[in-house]
Amino acid sequence: MKREPSFATVLNCMDGRVQTPVLEFVRKETGIDWVDNLAIPGPAMAFSDHADPHLRQLVERGLGISVKSHGSRQIYIVIHHDCAGCPYDRKTQHGLAMVAVRTVSSRFPEASVRALWVNEHWEVEPL
Repeated sequence: MKREPSFATVLNCMDGRVQTPVLEFVRKETGIDWVDNLAIPGPAMAFSDHADPHLRQLVERGLGISVKSHGSRQIYIVIHHDCAGCPYDRKTQHGLAMVAVRTVSSRFPEASVRALWVNEHWEVEPL
């Protein structure tokens, strides 16, 4: 019997410097076949109190497609060094990412939601 392909989801920054390291990290960590990559500037900001509601709705729609249609059970929210879309220090970004993790977890309880930090050497660190 043919196995269905497995998916994970990344809410990634649009910054090209982080995308490849994050996708490689997620594939290696999870052993999944495919990564649904939703890329926007400063993704943790999509769930902050000051977020554009249309952007949040678009992100939630993408996450919903990945979870409901592709069966993704792992969602990663990315923050990183030198982010123009979320131009804060690591501690502030970490706080925003934790809000995003809680919000996404409540919206998609069937998925495990984690945050990732990409440091100044473009190395991925789980938070």
